[in-house]
Amino acid sequence: MRAGARREILLAEAIRLFHQHGYHAVGMDDIGGAAGITPSSVYRYFPGKADILAAAFYRASERVAEATDAALAGTNVPRTALYRMANSYVGLTFERSDLVSVYLAENNNLPEADRHELRKVQRLHVEEWVRLLVAVRPDLHSTEARVLVHAAQNVVTDLSGWVRFDRRTGMDRHLVRLMLTVLTA
Repeated sequence: MRAGARREILLAEAIRLFHQHGYHAVGMDDIGGAAGITPSSVYRYFPGKADILAAAFYRASERVAEATDAALAGTNVPRTALYRMANSYVGLTFERSDLVSVYLAENNNLPEADRHELRKVQRLHVEEWVRLLVAVRPDLHSTEARVLVHAAQNVVTDLSGWVRFDRRTGMDRHLVRLMLTVLTA
């Protein structure tokens, strides 16, 4: 198996285990066993467990950036772009629920340098939402828009702990409506 593929398997299994048991309850032996390799082999791909967690956070940031780019592609109508962003954010939450759950729960376990870097990335993402929201609602000051963006995102992430990530329930559509209501009401 290619080294890159093995690394991806390790990362996916670590995310699943961190989600199920919490970061502190999972050891390198658990991750290696879940990926079908010896614990000592895990260190060929990641220097330590914190590096695996950081890789998961960077992966989440990449997925958010990809979803944002896809949502904004092909439209210059702010209201349409905002709808697409909300739909994309909820979609990502449903499609990557393990990753999102780890992202929300394990921030304090990141190495400080990674936490600082990832906060910068998160701020840039929020500013993209703020720019869009102010274009839709020019009456808003950017500070007010920032609060609304955080509130709308928190509605999704908070409720994600209560709802089942199953599109057949229609909960994804409800969450998109809730986000848009928070942003545009």
